[in-house]
Amino acid sequence: TAILWKGLLNGRIDAYPEYTGTLTHELLRDLPESADAQAITARLAALGIGMGPPLGFDDGYALALSAEGAKRLHLQRLSDLSQHSGLRFGLSNEFLNRADGWPRLRQTFAPPAAQVRGLDHDLAYRALVAGEVDVIDCYTTDAEIAFYHLQPLTDDRGFFPRYEARILYRLDMAHREPHWPQVLDDLANRISAASMRSLNARVK
Repeated sequence: TAILWKGLLNGRIDAYPEYTGTLTHELLRDLPESADAQAITARLAALGIGMGPPLGFDDGYALALSAEGAKRLHLQRLSDLSQHSGLRFGLSNEFLNRADGWPRLRQTFAPPAAQVRGLDHDLAYRALVAGEVDVIDCYTTDAEIAFYHLQPLTDDRGFFPRYEARILYRLDMAHREPHWPQVLDDLANRISAASMRSLNARVK
């Protein structure tokens, strides 16, 4: 995220897909976390950046366990974490440091005596299946959720923001590439969450 964002700001790249929750919680921290699309667009414009229409899917964070582990530990909701001590978390390195990730989640749900390991995203899935960790972070469009029969915890307190997928681009693109606005319009609401999970499964 940080590399792409910096590349967009300094003109090394012209466009990339980003999520609204990442914008409000990680990249544009001077905005209130509840900022709507209009406020985000105005703030981005001041930086010379535009935001396209929604692509059609959200790709949010979630915490997940194996279906068997969730049943055994009686873990169904994020708020249930506070009732369990000694849970072993295998969290992606980015999630460990994000403003919308582990630091805030720990303050909100305070899992007592949690054991936390930083793992590569793919390795975290394998560690969970192997029984080396109890809980991992995942993306809601990950194909592995169904493949490994995982149980994402219900976000019963609205902890995670919406992560609506949109294309960020340099505003001067319209002058350099006259067809660019039409390209963005053609992409609007073209990809559903189910389609994204299916595409991710094909890649895997």
